[in-house]
Amino acid sequence: MNAEYAGRMFDMSKLSSALQRKYPHGVPFTGSGFPDFTRYSIRRVKIKITGDNNKDALQADKAAGFVGINKRPDGYTWHHHHDCETMELIPTDLNAAISHTGGAAIVRAKLGDFQ
Repeated sequence: MNAEYAGRMFDMSKLSSALQRKYPHGVPFTGSGFPDFTRYSIRRVKIKITGDNNKDALQADKAAGFVGINKRPDGYTWHHHHDCETMELIPTDLNAAISHTGGAAIVRAKLGDFQ
């Protein structure tokens, strides 16, 4: 899914002008075609990624200390890094706007679960 951006910047002109203004530096992709959201990440944690988005988000919340009244900040989503162990807390709108394959898909593929 990410091959066209391997080693390049995501074409932000494909996004709304509001998102272009909000994220003026764009999103680079690695040579292997994975997005690098580091610039926009407000938290990184390491967990045992299962490939199940809900389970992994709960694990990441716990690892980040987002439990009880200390909830994950509104407007942020956990992104599965392609190293298959790091979760990055990034803006939800950015994660949704840039279609990409990440660590969850890699783990699911390794498990033979092609969702």
